[in-house]
Amino acid sequence: MSGVFLKRDLRALWFFIFLLGFLPLCFCETLTLKNGRTIEGRIRERTDRYIKIEVSGVSLTYHLEDIASLDGEPLSLEPTTKQQTGLAVKSSETLHSKTSPAVVAIMDKRKDREITLGAGFIVNGKGIIISSYHTLLDTHNPFVRLKDSQSYPVEKVLYKDALRDLIILKIEPQKDLASLTLGNSDYITIGRVYSFAPPLDGGFSLTKGFLSDIRTHQNLKYLQFSPVLPAASGSPLLNYLGEVIGLVVKAPFPSEKDSFFALAINEIKPYLGSFSPTLKDILRRPIILKEKDVIDQQDFIQVPDKVIDYYQKLLKYDSSDAYAYYNLGLAYYYKNNFVQAIFNYNRALQINPNYAEAYFGRAMVHFRKDSLQEALSDIDRALKLNPNLGQAYSLRSLISQREKKLQEALTDISKAIQLDSKNSAYYTQRANIYYEKDDFAQALLDYSKAIELEPYNTEALFNRGLIYFKKDQLDLAWSDFNKVIQLDPDNIEAYLQRGIIQHKRGDFDQALLDYNRFLEAKPDLAVVYYYRGNIYYQQGYLEKALGDYNKALELDPHLSEVYFNRAVIYFLENKYQQAYRDIEEARRLGYVVPQGFILELEKALGKKKD
Repeated sequence: MSGVFLKRDLRALWFFIFLLGFLPLCFCETLTLKNGRTIEGRIRERTDRYIKIEVSGVSLTYHLEDIASLDGEPLSLEPTTKQQTGLAVKSSETLHSKTSPAVVAIMDKRKDREITLGAGFIVNGKGIIISSYHTLLDTHNPFVRLKDSQSYPVEKVLYKDALRDLIILKIEPQKDLASLTLGNSDYITIGRVYSFAPPLDGGFSLTKGFLSDIRTHQNLKYLQFSPVLPAASGSPLLNYLGEVIGLVVKAPFPSEKDSFFALAINEIKPYLGSFSPTLKDILRRPIILKEKDVIDQQDFIQVPDKVIDYYQKLLKYDSSDAYAYYNLGLAYYYKNNFVQAIFNYNRALQINPNYAEAYFGRAMVHFRKDSLQEALSDIDRALKLNPNLGQAYSLRSLISQREKKLQEALTDISKAIQLDSKNSAYYTQRANIYYEKDDFAQALLDYSKAIELEPYNTEALFNRGLIYFKKDQLDLAWSDFNKVIQLDPDNIEAYLQRGIIQHKRGDFDQALLDYNRFLEAKPDLAVVYYYRGNIYYQQGYLEKALGDYNKALELDPHLSEVYFNRAVIYFLENKYQQAYRDIEEARRLGYVVPQGFILELEKALGKKKD
């Protein structure tokens, strides 16, 4: 059986090698960007603000301020001629006429009727279409309808990504189709945008909107906007030039399902780049997706076996799906099955050696196994492929912190914050480094920022409470520890810290409740018995205090202050010899015993022996 598949694959391979003979083997122009990246393609348009370059049939736009050189020559920022510059789009009617031919309806045939599921847009005249992943869930016979009413069945699924809500499709048109130009979502500002509303009677209608915020979720950039008419899922989000700056997707934030979001186009470009002239991905078999099989991100942590079952089923349809192997690696990671996690990340990388997230996933496994050099190697590979992978900088920062390279750790986590300024965990991580450097002022600022972004961040609340305690701001410290307990009743350390504050305030009954709660969970911490013993002593319960001092010294015989306190109880009980032995041990351990107590004890010893 394997021989049959091998011959079939070889025939397919020779067919595509034959196709390659009709494709250009090199390009005429090379752009070098200021970040060091090079792009080879054909220059299609040059203005005094940007250059449009066609790469593998996809038109990309780069602004002049981002370009270092063209074909090795430094780029002049002098304005080009009027003829070269072209005209910006001046009206929504003009914009609609220029872009609508490349906007398609994603449809499905169900029994005797056709259903419009959403929109998509053409990025390559040969029939490559971008749409939202959820649009094609639970489809039966998906097809694409163009503005001129021509219809084409979906022949291939080139790429699918539930996390990004992204799917890239292939149809087989009889002639080259109109396509949209991709803009640069790294250089956009708040202002006017355009999208396409669902059809009423005919094609999609262009609608104005306002880009109100640029946000980040799970290290992906999203554009939040408010359209005049509801935007269709899978619609392009356009700037005033008619360039695509985003893909309209479902809201990535569960609490904002009624808001409109677009995945920034630069998050999609790396996956378009995989459609090189080899057309390797086009050999994939299409996969039928069912609504009941959709995986939620929390499933990776809470029910990883469900995730594993789902993606293993997908791989039965398409064993070359790097994304499926990547998700299997992540699910096994959360199951602490690091052998299987590494195996699946390796399979993903064998299929797609440029899969930055897979390198990062493998780095996480190495980190958990304390294989720090292997982790660093994979992080470097991930960042070389995707310099904007904030999680990779965060992980490298953790490694540097563990190795006590605190300045390097600060540099990396600050870079992660620069990439994702609304990530509460990143601010918490940087605050922890400042805390370790004893820079409590900076740590306090970052903990407070983390809490502002995520009020339920118990780590930031707890650590900020420690700083307030150090600064003797007991009310603020108590408030933070109390909030931690409300959010996480099993956070035992917060009970201890709250108990210490109540002890210092003289609220002994409440302090005892917190100490008792702590000792129920952690009965082996000597110093807490010492604290509780002190309260019993101050309340006059000498036997209870003595019992706690004995327990503390049983657990840790080097607590000099406990010897002294026990000596005081022995003195009050007229057990002078025992008191004297504890005083001697306390002094041997470095405790400075008040001279007055020594004199009183020696005086008592002279009068009476135990």
